[in-house]
Amino acid sequence: MLGGRLSTRKDRFALISRFEKICKDRGTPVTINRYIELWAAEALLETMSKEDLHDAMDYYFKINREDNWQPSWQFYAKNVDKLLGAKKDADRDAVERAEIRRKLKEVMNEH
Repeated sequence: MLGGRLSTRKDRFALISRFEKICKDRGTPVTINRYIELWAAEALLETMSKEDLHDAMDYYFKINREDNWQPSWQFYAKNVDKLLGAKKDADRDAVERAEIRRKLKEVMNEH
């Protein structure tokens, strides 16, 4: 169990509610059958920390900004590990690019 503990019913509902709230705030409300999706939320909470799940969810909404895009809880639940991996790669890439820019500025200022 990588999440560290068994999830409570409240935690599972909170994760689904967070997804719904972000959708609503973006103007793309979704209807999720919470009682069916509790199983997916439980599996997610038992394998990952809440922080990682929230980071992956935030990244999911950040990379999908198209007007006609419809968010999907099922897609998020099935691909959360890939989303988190992509977010970590993007964060690492941003740090590396910033370092390259800093070094390039140093070189340019020397000449």
